[in-house]
Amino acid sequence: MLGSRRRNEFVLPTEQPEEVRKCAPVPPPRGRLEEALRRFVGANQKVSLHISNWAARRGRTNGAEEYAAWLARLLRPGLTVIDLGGGKFPSISVSQKRRLGLHVTGVDITQAELDAAPAGAYDEVICQSAETFVRPGSADLIISQALAEHVRDPIAMFRCIHESLRPGGETLHFIPNRHALFACLNRLIPHALTREMLHTLYPTTRTVLGFRAYYRECFPSRIQDCFRSLGFRDITIKPHYLSNYFMALFPAHAAMVGWQLAAQKLGAANLCENFVVYARK
Repeated sequence: MLGSRRRNEFVLPTEQPEEVRKCAPVPPPRGRLEEALRRFVGANQKVSLHISNWAARRGRTNGAEEYAAWLARLLRPGLTVIDLGGGKFPSISVSQKRRLGLHVTGVDITQAELDAAPAGAYDEVICQSAETFVRPGSADLIISQALAEHVRDPIAMFRCIHESLRPGGETLHFIPNRHALFACLNRLIPHALTREMLHTLYPTTRTVLGFRAYYRECFPSRIQDCFRSLGFRDITIKPHYLSNYFMALFPAHAAMVGWQLAAQKLGAANLCENFVVYARK
């Protein structure tokens, strides 16, 4: 089973694999007001979940799930893999790494995140920014999930990735779209406030979400142009129109789902919620 995500502000527990939801601790409410708010949010989430299930039957798909499925197809015995920003939640599970005999290097800007990874998840850990980490011609596969939006210069990151891949090497990324409403709000509202709102409405996210995001260059057409200019080939971008940040208030969630389905129907890739990018050197 593939590892799962942690730190992206826009992959809520409702979008994460079941094993993450089960292990996420639920802290006690901080007073009666928060307890009442949790009951209100819980009731709204139940209705919102029915709306999401209805939308799924109409083709609203989860980009995080596609990333995991695509990664599973790319993994082959003996690959040398660099997991950028994987931290304590690597994209490849320990059991799968051992079964396929993979060599996985974990790169993260925070040493504490790397130290908290499951034992055996990485063969090597590097505490360094993805914008500067280069290991020329060393990797068969370089991956990241919900990292590019946290990087101040994602173009520099992708340039380093191109340099670090062997000829024919592949790269795969899951990226939230800067044009999505949640991303726009996150850029407008002070970071400390958005983090507190997130943790209050969704208390299980206190230990896994809330890292600052910039969203620079993070929309499909820009990423495609960037990859072309860097010399990547076989570039494929798959937009997805699912995010659940408004589930705490079901009328808002219903409105967002309607917008997402309309954007999907129109094929408006730059208005998607998130997207998966694949390319080959």
